[in-house]
Parts: sequence; structure tokens; C-alpha cells
Amino acid sequence: MTIRSIASFIGATLRGISLACIASTALAQGSEPPAAISIAEARSASPGTLVSVSGRVMSAPGAFASWSFDKGFLIQDQTAGIYVSVADDPGFELNDRVTVSGMLSSYYQLLIIAADSGSLARAPENRMRIPTGSIGEETEGSLVSVEGAITRAVVDDPPYGFKLYVDDGSGELLVFLSTLIDAPSIKWLRAGQSVRVTGMSGQFQDHYELNPRSRQDIQRVETSGGRKTHEYVRLAMFSDAACEKPLLQIGLPFIVTMDTGQACFSFSYTDPAGLAVPTSHANFRCEKDKLLYDKYPFSSECKLSTTSNAEPTKGYSISNTCQFAASHTGGVYEKLVGYQYPGNAACVDSR
Repeated sequence: MTIRSIASFIGATLRGISLACIASTALAQGSEPPAAISIAEARSASPGTLVSVSGRVMSAPGAFASWSFDKGFLIQDQTAGIYVSVADDPGFELNDRVTVSGMLSSYYQLLIIAADSGSLARAPENRMRIPTGSIGEETEGSLVSVEGAITRAVVDDPPYGFKLYVDDGSGELLVFLSTLIDAPSIKWLRAGQSVRVTGMSGQFQDHYELNPRSRQDIQRVETSGGRKTHEYVRLAMFSDAACEKPLLQIGLPFIVTMDTGQACFSFSYTDPAGLAVPTSHANFRCEKDKLLYDKYPFSSECKLSTTSNAEPTKGYSISNTCQFAASHTGGVYEKLVGYQYPGNAACVDSR
């Protein structure tokens, strides 16, 4: 493996040293795996340390094979995420809960766990929407989602994949598409097009990037007359009544970008006890100084929760002003960020 920017003949030689080679020596034959720790704890350990973690599979094995040359995958728990390098396909599917034991290593500054097939097992999600300029060390190894405008033409980077650049105004982000995605076949990937991208928050040498898992992770944001068809409203969470101290998720301010065009918009967050809590919203209505929607706590399907006695709130109202919101942990403070009335109750941008 090699640095993408150096000469191709040197690149071909170095790229041949795959992550799978590291994985083959991760655990000595017959050695006992260490006690399980959180992924955040594993990420803070020194390279060369043997670690055991558990979490959910967030990318199909081999999704990044065009540049990783392995059958690795992204794993994530409530504390953080990390890439697991393995030579052979473990047969895992998205959202499988698995345990992994292996050696903490660095692949061109991307922190990974190098494992072998014998140290992987199924055990008896969360996607975070963040600004393009916030992809960095705090998000590395986690499944994240961004939305913004494509700033340049797609750049072919053979034989590893394609470069796409996206910016939501907070900073330009490199989105690296593996060859499995076949970027040239997506005709609408052009400068100026709005796009929503989900993937592994990664790093290559001295820059951070986003690595989509499949074609389905790249979604076109439909426009009408050059404007978005529906409003995308940002909801921010805080710990104080003045809304000056942001709540954090994986080290970043907890801000959710809600798509009012969805019949059921869902997201989840990790509470102080480490519990992943789903929430969903439906029936969005835009008014001049506030947004209304039906709020379904502990449900990702806009239905009455089957795991909690929390009742839905119909016609929940929120604005750009800080307000208290009750929760199972007592409560938080929240407000919309920069909400502007689109001109109609259907939340269709007619401005």
C-alpha cells in the first residue's frame, strides 16, 4: 500500500503490503484474548497492544478493499468506532453485534485493529450527522453522515477509487469512493449538486476523509429551481438553560439535521449511562417562528415504543429560542439553529 499522491510505480509496490499481512500476526497461536474493553479505551491504548472489543458492524466486510486489500469492516459501540482489518471474509452483515480481538495498529495513521478470522465472533447504530468541517480525530472510526454541495468534479485516483469533495460551509471534506461504488456510473455527481453521504470517518496520512460503504450511502438531495425541495432543520442539544454548553456525542456538539420531507425521520443518541436511545419525528409543519412535529421517544419507527412507557407528543413545538425538554434522564435544553420560515406549512422551500 502507498501514499496516493506519489509515483504509481512506487505506489504499486507499497500498496502490496496489505493490512491483511498485519492481521496474520495479530494474535499468537493459542494465546488468550485480553479482557473486553470499550472501543474508546482501545483507541487510547498504544499501538502493538492486544485488545478485545465488541460492537455493531457498520460496513460490509471488504467494502474498502480497493485501497485496503483486505476484508475489513467498521465496528462501533456507544463510545467510539474503529476499523478492523482481517484477511478473510468473516461473513458478518450490517448491524451484526460482534466481538473482535486483535492487535492495535496504525495503517498510514488510520488506527485499526488487526485481527484474524479465529478472533472474530458474533456476540449473544448509530449514525451521526455532523458538519463537513468537523470530520477529524474525534470522529475517526465512527459511522457519520454529512450533507453539502459537491465543490469539484469527481477525480479518478486509479486503481484505488475516486475523490469527491463536499462542503456545507464549515469546510471542504474529501469523500473517498472505493471502486465498488463505481462513481462514473452516478451521472449526477457533479459540482454544485447537493448530496448526503454516510460512511466511515477515516484518515489517510495527514488528512481526514469520509469512506462510504456502498452506493446506497450516497444520496442525491433533490432540488427545485436551484433550492432544496424540503427544509433541513438543525436541532441542537445543551446542558444549560442558556443553551451555551453543548451536549456532546463522540466529542462533538450534539446537532441533528432533520429532513422535514421524510414521513418518519429517526435518529439516536447515547445517554450518560451508555444506552443508545432511538427517537423519531413525523408530521412536520413549518410556522413563521417555530417548527411543529409529532415526537416519538424510544422509537425509530414513529410508533408507540415497545420498550418504554414514554408517550408520543403530538404537535411538539420548538424554535430558535432555548427551551427545556424532558427526558428519561431528567431533561436537556434544546433549540433550533438558524431556522427560517420557508414560506408555507408544508416546509417546502419557496423562498
